[in-house]
Amino acid sequence: MTSGSLRYFRGFANSIPCTVIRDTGATLIGVHRALVQEKDYTGEHIVCRTFGGNKERYKVALVKINCPFYTGITKAAVLPAPCAGILIGNVPNVNTDDELAIKNWEEQFPNVNAVTRQQTQKQEDKAQTDLIQSISIPNMETPAGGQPSFSELQRTDPTLKKCFNLVNEKPRISKSGRWWFTLKKDILARVYKKGTMTVSQTVLPEQFRKKVLEMAHDAPFSGHMGTAKTKSRILGQFYWPGYSKDTKTFVRTCEICQKQSQKGKNPKAHIQVTDLASRPFQKIAVDIIGPLNVTSNKGNRYILTVIDLCTRWPEAIPLRNITAEAIVEAFIHIFSRIGFPRTILSDRGTQFISAATQAVTKMMGIKQQFASPYHPQTNGIVENLNGTLKRMLAKISAERPADWDIFLPAILFAYREVPQSSTGHSPFELVYGANPRGPLQIYKELITGKVEDQPTIDAYNMVISLRERIIKSCMAAKQALETSGTVYRQYANRNAKTVALKEEEEVLLLLPLPSDKLSVSWQGPYKVTKKISDVDYEILVKGKPKIFHINMLKPFKIRDELQPPRHINEHIASLALTINEQQEDTITDQIPTPSTTVESSWKDIKVNSEIPHEDRALLMKILQQFHDIFSDTPGSTSVIKHHIRLTTEIPVKTKPYPIPLHYQKQVEAEISELEKCGIIRRSSSNYSSPLVIVKKKDSTLRICVDYRKINAITHLDAEPIPNADELIATMCQSQFFSKLDLTKGYWQIPVTEESRHITAFATPMGLFEWCKMPFGLQNSPATFVRMMRIVLKDIKNVATYMDDICIHNANMQDHISSLTQVFKRLREFGLKVKPSKVEIGFTKIDFLGHKIGNGFLQTDDKIISKILDIKAPTTKKQVRSMLGLINYYNKFLPDFAGMTAALSSLVKKGLPTKIAWTPQLEQILTNIKTAFSKSPILKLPDLEKPFILQCDASGYSISCILLQEHENILHPVLYSSRKLSEAEKRYATVELEALSLVVGVTKFAKYLLGRKFIVQTDNKPLTVFKEGTPKNHRIYRWSLLLQNYSFELVHISGINNALADILSRL
Repeated sequence: MTSGSLRYFRGFANSIPCTVIRDTGATLIGVHRALVQEKDYTGEHIVCRTFGGNKERYKVALVKINCPFYTGITKAAVLPAPCAGILIGNVPNVNTDDELAIKNWEEQFPNVNAVTRQQTQKQEDKAQTDLIQSISIPNMETPAGGQPSFSELQRTDPTLKKCFNLVNEKPRISKSGRWWFTLKKDILARVYKKGTMTVSQTVLPEQFRKKVLEMAHDAPFSGHMGTAKTKSRILGQFYWPGYSKDTKTFVRTCEICQKQSQKGKNPKAHIQVTDLASRPFQKIAVDIIGPLNVTSNKGNRYILTVIDLCTRWPEAIPLRNITAEAIVEAFIHIFSRIGFPRTILSDRGTQFISAATQAVTKMMGIKQQFASPYHPQTNGIVENLNGTLKRMLAKISAERPADWDIFLPAILFAYREVPQSSTGHSPFELVYGANPRGPLQIYKELITGKVEDQPTIDAYNMVISLRERIIKSCMAAKQALETSGTVYRQYANRNAKTVALKEEEEVLLLLPLPSDKLSVSWQGPYKVTKKISDVDYEILVKGKPKIFHINMLKPFKIRDELQPPRHINEHIASLALTINEQQEDTITDQIPTPSTTVESSWKDIKVNSEIPHEDRALLMKILQQFHDIFSDTPGSTSVIKHHIRLTTEIPVKTKPYPIPLHYQKQVEAEISELEKCGIIRRSSSNYSSPLVIVKKKDSTLRICVDYRKINAITHLDAEPIPNADELIATMCQSQFFSKLDLTKGYWQIPVTEESRHITAFATPMGLFEWCKMPFGLQNSPATFVRMMRIVLKDIKNVATYMDDICIHNANMQDHISSLTQVFKRLREFGLKVKPSKVEIGFTKIDFLGHKIGNGFLQTDDKIISKILDIKAPTTKKQVRSMLGLINYYNKFLPDFAGMTAALSSLVKKGLPTKIAWTPQLEQILTNIKTAFSKSPILKLPDLEKPFILQCDASGYSISCILLQEHENILHPVLYSSRKLSEAEKRYATVELEALSLVVGVTKFAKYLLGRKFIVQTDNKPLTVFKEGTPKNHRIYRWSLLLQNYSFELVHISGINNALADILSRL
């Protein structure tokens, strides 16, 4: 933006009249966001440097521009608050001859005049005082050049004629006070008096009212207050006939206020009457529960729930995944018992609206009905069933959470046996005509010794009687449903209003925020394209028609005319504040900090309930014996202290970050708690690092410290961090596992006295320093790893990764012995373990993001859920984040490099930051998700058995598989793959096959070096590695490299090497 004065012109953006500025210092075209509709956005973003020197990121839209300097459809940056409707910079095809451009424009559009030179001079004078005018009243001086004075404008304004007629008349009396009109120095004013207070209100001509309304409501010093406060502010200085209606309309049509209004104030529509099913299983409602926090031992994570809307008969099918194929199979399983319904009511989940599901239901003659998005009340019956089933499951499977799917039939029996409040009958009675023989009836027969005699009846009469009984019960249930529905509608419709929208009307849509799914905001405006029903409307969202319930919509009130903002600096200042907040969020996300609240004891420890009673009793005795090491309060070890070595003695002092006022009390409480626990103390250090706060999921705060400047001058501690794969590889023979998690492990390590002043941080309560090792210091992980190695030294079958400890043994006797040794060491060195995170004596366990047990390695359901929830990325950064997540499990997927090759190519240097996500890339991502959703399993490496290596190469990738035989079957231990470089793609076939062997051997060297293994290949020329001297120099060098390994090269037919061959060509 240029710092000189601004000249305003007239123009059109998307056929909407607006002001135009020609800015020769800009390098783009910018438009006000109010001139752009959702369909105009391209999905792109542009980064540019603003007037204040800050780099800002804006959305890009296609805009039709017609102004003196530019005509046509172009890409423009959408600015929240520019200084005009359109900003024209130095872009291609722009008219650089201003005078000629204005002349041509006047000839083409005689009714849309350019600003005159005299008006231009006025605007230039006005531009010099923009900041002052933004916080003061309008200039009331008589305009130069013989323009009418303010008093003349009052007299010539027809809307003020009646006010002049009331001058010098007796004061009028109202409920709030007295008022009258008078002339003061030839200026009409209204005098209002209440008690001892007297206010003189200048009567405003029509051309000034818009400006006053903007200043009283929209300006930064007005705060977008409501109608009453805005009217009160205006009446302190001005008055005009109809001011109350004008103010109310102005406030109601404010776009910012409409989008930020309270969510509960939108009037709700009346509850609609739905047709009730008169026959069992004629209409059913379906939904999905999950993914559940606990995956069952059978691998189930979801529950498909079905309920009959006539009898309230429930069905629940546990599922491993919720693909369309899995849902259809579950439907067929249910329909084989209850018959094919006429209608299925569901939400708009992808598994229900998929082409496969719709094709199957259509083939079965079933009509699908869908609830509108974000309106679960449409399918409220099944939602209520979901809540009931989840509560029952949580209680019944509390001791065996991994067996929840085993308890599901029992829970369904309990639900079906009791009468429903809406029907007055139990589902069993409505479906079978009688209640079944349940546990209470069995117990009654046992204690009384009597069995109720059933009357003897022939088959024909029994069928007739049963049919009549079921029909009567269903009719009674339908009548009860109608009665309960009427009562519910009367209660729900107490505050409801009849709301109707028209086609082409613009509305705001209530949707969850992209950054926080638990928070909602009004978004839009969007255009109504069709009325589906009395409460459902189709609107155009980003160019796509979507159906929403009327409760999610509200009319968007549009102001008649767009006015340019008053100054530029307001926009720049607000963006600068946002950047500071984002920088703080980035810092706090990287530094986790636990709380100090005491919650649990050794009695909360999870012990495997399926182990023999004697072993369990012994374990409980050991836990009680070492009860003092289990606490939520961190201990203090004497084995090690954290010391900070700096490269310079010059103190580092960073300016504190501002803390919001409404958070300060919580911050002070957390600081006081840490000081009370001896974790921090007051300081007089000459060092100071800034305090940052993180809002946790439960709305409480955690405090962190930004030590980036301290870390920059800290000597690096080179203590090696354990390798997760090597730790897991030692667990092959283990059958029993226990897991421990130290209580706030960092806070159990003291900081040396001479280093504490370096950790000082500033708070609203003063300067504090850490007595225990804090998070965020560069060498904190190294100190912690060193402590764990010292504490657990020489104890076999113990794997430690940071504060996670896994004890694993082949039998329970050795396991108990190892646990006892670990507990003794922890007590000896003063360390505490968090009871709620302890798991003892399990045959399967989650450790380091993997499921381990029975000699096999599986993926963690939580991480798989994150992978399955990945959305299509739009930037390089998002692609890198996605690849980083799925790369964590690369060893589980065959030819991982080949599968992700197209995705990896998106982040190459030199490519645009914004990526184009194509259907081909979407299919690749879907294939990766599908591969992970099948829960891949690997065999843990058994170091006592020989390894078999299979490898192959295609024209673009190499794939290797490490296998071991188990029960006469070859099982994969690890997969490895990588893309070929451009030079390698030109290798001969025999060279590629040899390269695959070299890559495979070196990749799995830690398993193969020092022992004999077998290499299986379908390429016979590779036998040259063992049988002769290669003539090819490249292969010869590789053969020298492989001399360090002892292996037997076995040629197998291509069909026996199919796996490696296929993997390299995926």
